[in-house]
Amino acid sequence: MIELATDTATQQQLAIMLACPLVCVPPGETMTLLSEPGRRWVVASNGTYLEHRSLALHVCFRVSKLDTTFGTARQFITAINGPVPRELLRKCFDLAVQAGSNETAALIHWNPTDRQYELRQPVIESASEAHVTYRDESQDDLLVYDFHSHGSHPAFFSATDDASDMSRMGPYIAMVAGKCDSIDSLETCARMCMSPYLLNLQDFFKHGELP
Repeated sequence: MIELATDTATQQQLAIMLACPLVCVPPGETMTLLSEPGRRWVVASNGTYLEHRSLALHVCFRVSKLDTTFGTARQFITAINGPVPRELLRKCFDLAVQAGSNETAALIHWNPTDRQYELRQPVIESASEAHVTYRDESQDDLLVYDFHSHGSHPAFFSATDDASDMSRMGPYIAMVAGKCDSIDSLETCARMCMSPYLLNLQDFFKHGELP
């Protein structure tokens, strides 16, 4: 991969580049993926990508289209430790139905000690039909799903959700359940959170299913 020269960079510029480096895929080659946790910008033949790897997820998303003579890259979402068991998501939906018209929350993260995915319901400090506030003690680089419900209301991302999802660096998947009167009526929406982007997961579907 081709990196930027930093010899003449100021301290501020260097800090920005070190926090999220920019690399170019060599012409005629394919992007070499991050093998350790980190994040970087990648310039490829068909655009600029943001690649971010945590201890749980590895994500690459094209943030802009740009034709260049550099090598190739592609979008993807990879669960580093294998697929998340579907029963954990079903438990999230069960919690949403149990909460009824009130909102609730749950987190799915990777446990590196036990080598398995775990669902944890955080300590709920307050909840109503219009909000849920909880004590967030999760480790961001192990988080896979941040789930909350909207009670009887439809599934959508509110302005409050936007602010909350931008408060973490990511990458992780935010999921909202709505119309939680029953499992049959329940609906969901989901997005990838990778600061500073909140990404429509429809853009990823042609590249594979959710983790």
